[in-house]
Amino acid sequence: MPDRRVVVSGASGLIGRALIDSLTADGYTVTRLVRHPAHGPDEVTWAPGEEPLDPGVLAGAEAVVNFNGATIGRFPWTAGYKKQLV
Repeated sequence: MPDRRVVVSGASGLIGRALIDSLTADGYTVTRLVRHPAHGPDEVTWAPGEEPLDPGVLAGAEAVVNFNGATIGRFPWTAGYKKQLV
């Protein structure tokens, strides 16, 4: 069977963690795009806006899921935070 791989950014959030657990249980290999230095073979460091992601990271992936961004769980939603969300 070919490698079933999915790339996920924003993997440490509530939804990202749940998705990764589900994908792993279904037999997928998950590559996490992280902002900190990579801690293992399943992580690739990527700082959006600083330098481009190596296209090889995405090569062969069945799907790419992007959960990067500000959390909607933070309160209060001030005018400045609403701008950040948008």
